[in-house]
Amino acid sequence: KKDGKVGFVNEQGESAIPLVYDGAWDFSDDMTLVRQGDERFWIDMQGNRLFDWEWAGGSEMIDGVAVVRSAEGLYGLIDREGNLIADCEWDDFEFTGQPFMLGEIMRAEKGSLWGFVNKQGVLISGRLYDPSAITVVWCGDSLFLLEDGVLSIWHADGTQVY
Repeated sequence: KKDGKVGFVNEQGESAIPLVYDGAWDFSDDMTLVRQGDERFWIDMQGNRLFDWEWAGGSEMIDGVAVVRSAEGLYGLIDREGNLIADCEWDDFEFTGQPFMLGEIMRAEKGSLWGFVNKQGVLISGRLYDPSAITVVWCGDSLFLLEDGVLSIWHADGTQVY
């Protein structure tokens, strides 16, 4: 940062992306969100503009997915090209700042109910749950769900494996 402008240097300390931005996040997944005047958009490691940011808030891109927050305060997911892969219909995502921190599955909240969403934006098991009526553990690509004394195991692709 110099004179109120932000740019990026490479590992040798040489300028890699000029000091032209008014703000920027750290790079993750070889891309970052920058601000230039009133515009916000993603750039790659060479400074090429990838796609515009049209959200009120969100997270960095991690493993090809970022959480976004609409002006209405609802959350969804986008992919590396900026395509919406989960509509902004969720009240919250667990680990909003770091999507899919525990693997391929993330807890989503809608009202007082929980659902479990994969990186493709699919609601695993196809339904929502009352959190007081379930015990759940997820890690990697598996969701272990105990409801009314019955255990079910779901794969991140939405198939029930037990």
